[in-house]
Amino acid sequence: MNKRRGIFIVIEGSDGSGKSTQFKLVRDKLVAAGHDVATFDFPQYDQPSSYFVTRYLNGDYGQADEVGPYTSSLFYALDRFEASSKIQAALEAGQVVLSNRVVPYQSYLMHHGAIHETMFAPANDLNFYDTNHYEVELLLDALHTKIDLTGATIFANVMHCPTCARMLSRTGIAEFVYAQDHSDGYAVRLLEAAGKKIRRIVP
Repeated sequence: MNKRRGIFIVIEGSDGSGKSTQFKLVRDKLVAAGHDVATFDFPQYDQPSSYFVTRYLNGDYGQADEVGPYTSSLFYALDRFEASSKIQAALEAGQVVLSNRVVPYQSYLMHHGAIHETMFAPANDLNFYDTNHYEVELLLDALHTKIDLTGATIFANVMHCPTCARMLSRTGIAEFVYAQDHSDGYAVRLLEAAGKKIRRIVP
């Protein structure tokens, strides 16, 4: 009989958004419930793979606009790549894998996006801004890395905008959990019409 494959839980967000707090709360809850939990925290400052990230953040390569968004995102990607085999092994062993960040470009985009918008975009001109909603990056990264989202659950503080909700309604994602509404419930109705399970959790 094949052992059940593990579950991969990722907490994403920009610096100061409460990721570490939620990471610890979820970890403690899972351990208390008797789950075998493997944790990952990115960047992995205690690993050699974070060498370029550390030097970049220390300014050894110059300012962010001198390094550029594509080069610097590679530093983060190398750190994730080093952990990828360990994550895969934990999942194959049936563990619950809990990660504080994991998608390198998504994390980079949220953390540095505003800086690089000022580099490339005319001031106050929204037509030139080069950042996406995180839902777009999520689906693109899943496509490129061949991650199957069928049956997945997305947790979000704010319900997705109608455009993203319509896009997500055409995926295999099964459930959406949120705290704050968006667009007077229109996005919720879009997802429900597509047969998605919706749960609202009010703190």
